[in-house]
Amino acid sequence: MIGDVTVLFRLLVAAACGVAVGLPAELGHRPGGIRTHALAAMGAALFCLSALRLAGDKPTDAIHAIQGIASGVGFIGAAAVLRNAGTVRGLANAASIWIVAAIGCFAAIGDWDIAGLAALVALVANWFAVRAEKRLHTRQDGREELP
Repeated sequence: MIGDVTVLFRLLVAAACGVAVGLPAELGHRPGGIRTHALAAMGAALFCLSALRLAGDKPTDAIHAIQGIASGVGFIGAAAVLRNAGTVRGLANAASIWIVAAIGCFAAIGDWDIAGLAALVALVANWFAVRAEKRLHTRQDGREELP
């Protein structure tokens, strides 16, 4: 059985990874910043940890919890996607929340290297993608089309 200190540490790792991935949204004053990402990662980690405790000596039974997390986080992502006047916004935010849930699962099972590397890749993708999108959507006169 996983001890309480280990559980706390794994939750903190999940939260830290969520904060890192949500940082670009927070700094850009967009919805779904560090709090949303940290909570999604911790929530996924908690579900994985509870599944591991319940599974006992049958860790393969915990896989069903991961399947449920992937589906359930999709509903949160759907709430993050907005459609207004033919424009869809929030898809990247929804995908980012989905990714931190997976990162939370890796933190829960103690796979720090995968959780950390995935958080780093997601952070870089979120950070530079926004800048690349703005650059691609800049008009000839220098005004940006993205808010």
